[in-house]
Amino acid sequence: MALELRNWKVIAAIAGIVTVAVVAVVLILGNSDVLAVLDGEKITREDVEQLQERQWEWYGFSMDEDEALEEIIADKLLYREAGREGHVPPTEEETEREMEARLAAMNLTPEDFRALLDMDDASYAEYLRLYRRQLAIESYLKTVIDVDKEEDEELFFEKVRELVEDLKSQANLEYRSGQ
Repeated sequence: MALELRNWKVIAAIAGIVTVAVVAVVLILGNSDVLAVLDGEKITREDVEQLQERQWEWYGFSMDEDEALEEIIADKLLYREAGREGHVPPTEEETEREMEARLAAMNLTPEDFRALLDMDDASYAEYLRLYRRQLAIESYLKTVIDVDKEEDEELFFEKVRELVEDLKSQANLEYRSGQ
């Protein structure tokens, strides 16, 4: 009887150690997909992969993981700052009108655009959602960047990069996984 009780204590102790080890591994591996944390919001490998996939599918160019991560960080910072400054996304109707106007300037209809990018309804809805964000950011940038994008695109984007670096320095940004 004493031997059996002792065996159960050993088994229970081993089970406890194994449980702690499994929990530790899950916590460590579970966080391995977090590439950065921006003001408490996790940016995951999946977020980066989704952006990389969209860039390839919609625009035909690829981004490496670091570029995609930096793009996500910049977008989040600029969108947040746009909201703070009162530059809210337009309504869905306004967004669709703006999209149609830009497409018309390129002699495209929304249907042509969808076919060109091989988008289904869900992809097009996602595109419009992201486009709404972009319009709010563009509205904000027009008020804080003193260079017209159409006149000097290179200088405009240099100023945007400087603004993003300034916003990053004010944010609580932690890179993970060797960033």
